[in-house]
Amino acid sequence: MCSELANVFASLLSDLWSGQYRSLSPHEFKSKLERFAPTFAGYQQHDAQELLSFLLDGLHEDLNRVTTKPATETLAANGRPDGIVAAEAWQNYRARNDSFIVDNFQGLLRSEVRCPKCERISVTFDPFMYLSLPLPMKTSRLVELIFVPDDGTKKPIKMKVQVQKSDRVLALKQQISQITGVPPHLLILCDVPHSYFMKLFYDSDSMDSVQDNDDVYAYVSDEARHTHTHTHTHTHTHAYTRPLCYQVINNVSCGV
Repeated sequence: MCSELANVFASLLSDLWSGQYRSLSPHEFKSKLERFAPTFAGYQQHDAQELLSFLLDGLHEDLNRVTTKPATETLAANGRPDGIVAAEAWQNYRARNDSFIVDNFQGLLRSEVRCPKCERISVTFDPFMYLSLPLPMKTSRLVELIFVPDDGTKKPIKMKVQVQKSDRVLALKQQISQITGVPPHLLILCDVPHSYFMKLFYDSDSMDSVQDNDDVYAYVSDEARHTHTHTHTHTHTHAYTRPLCYQVINNVSCGV
């Protein structure tokens, strides 16, 4: 690249930090960039990680202090301590790569491979400049529902309950029990869309069966025959009765 990318990038940084401009259009930098990487030509959306990867690689090549790269061999650990092997690997790499980018953005990644047959272990140290890491996924969810007390003089309670996505419906009942004081085995969870009973949620059902758009109601039963420990999958989709219409007055949250 003959230092063209490094020079235009340095000029862009100088302008950004000069304080002389309220706004800047990096058209010269973009022109040089797409010249060496045609994938960035035009004005379509591109991946930021790909841009950063190419930019750091390009700056390293432009700023590499090594003009004549010597031949090097891949080192074998042969049971030696990691510190010694890593130092040798880094020395070999620096013999061919010596730049500001290497000084500040690169390191060594230890890789170990074990043969399942002979149990031989191969350890290598490879240079890296960036690592792709998964974003943490949310493992919990909020379930909105209406709790209907067995006392007809009390009004239903609207609540939000936090459970783990990997939980069963029984865990949801246990959370409701903590709020209401009603034992989990006396709670009956139903989907009641548009004031019609649609389906029951059993203790062994996964929380995937409770959709965000379900109208979940929690009723109380004082009879043992209403205790639900069914282990089969139920997909009742027909409406078979119409419940009473209640006025909801409270908002309660648990586990949030």
